[in-house]
Amino acid sequence: MDNTPFDKMMQGMAELQESQAKADLESQKLRELAARTSRKLNLVDNIFESIGIKTGCFAEELVSGSFKRNPVLGGTRYDTVECNVPDSNGKTEYDILLFNDSSVAIIEIKYKAHLKDIEDLLEKKAVAFRLSHPECAGHKLYLGLATMISYDELVQKAGEAGIYLPGHEGKYVELLSDKVRAF
Repeated sequence: MDNTPFDKMMQGMAELQESQAKADLESQKLRELAARTSRKLNLVDNIFESIGIKTGCFAEELVSGSFKRNPVLGGTRYDTVECNVPDSNGKTEYDILLFNDSSVAIIEIKYKAHLKDIEDLLEKKAVAFRLSHPECAGHKLYLGLATMISYDELVQKAGEAGIYLPGHEGKYVELLSDKVRAF
């Protein structure tokens, strides 16, 4: 091959094309790796979501079973226990409703309750219940936040808010906070 400027330019073009082909191949490999990684991350995300759902279901089964066997909250016996009750507005679901002639208790169940759950119970669930159940207007309304995992600040805030905090102790649900008031 001659070393004319044209030959050098053609050689440079060939090297550039070879380099571009290698870069394209590497880029394709990276896109395939990104796609496989994305699929695996979606799978992991689905697994964690499934675990979260299952732990939530476990908590609901344990707590609701406990109240079905012994419908007592804070020394008050209830005649009826209803689980997973949708509200008439379709926007709210009550994990557990306990009824007797003079009282109603709403129990929200969380595997691990957070401080925001106290606010939601007070500001959303209690308000929605009162609005959608006028037949219970004369009943005392008690609130509870059942949790499998608790911590000191949660116990303190539940007591300050005046709601029951049933927690898991052995194979039974026991009160972690009983500083309550009717709402």
